[in-house]
Amino acid sequence: MAKTKVLIAEDYTGLLKIIQALVTKDPNLEIVGVARTGPEVMNGAAALKPDVILMDHSLPGISGLECARNIKHAHAKTKILLLTTQDSPEWRSLASEHGADECLPKDSMVSKLLPTIRSLERK
Repeated sequence: MAKTKVLIAEDYTGLLKIIQALVTKDPNLEIVGVARTGPEVMNGAAALKPDVILMDHSLPGISGLECARNIKHAHAKTKILLLTTQDSPEWRSLASEHGADECLPKDSMVSKLLPTIRSLERK
């Protein structure tokens, strides 16, 4: 079975390390790239063709929301999980309208990141 290719887009180094540590715990996931800005994640999505993008909602250069919209337009099968400090029905609706498949509050990331990625794989 092929591993799920994951691109991580996070500009905060501390959080990036936590995300990387969580993802590497799952032997079925492979980190294929890391981006720290909106333009980097856009380029990474095109060049690396990840199955899943774990993306901060507010990236420098281009916001995570705009990146989600652009990536979904160009790569419809790529699953996008927005990592956010926002957690309201309005925010989830906005993220969905921009192409995010799922939103995950950063304060619940440690316990919910891997199960959420697995749920995206099944969609």
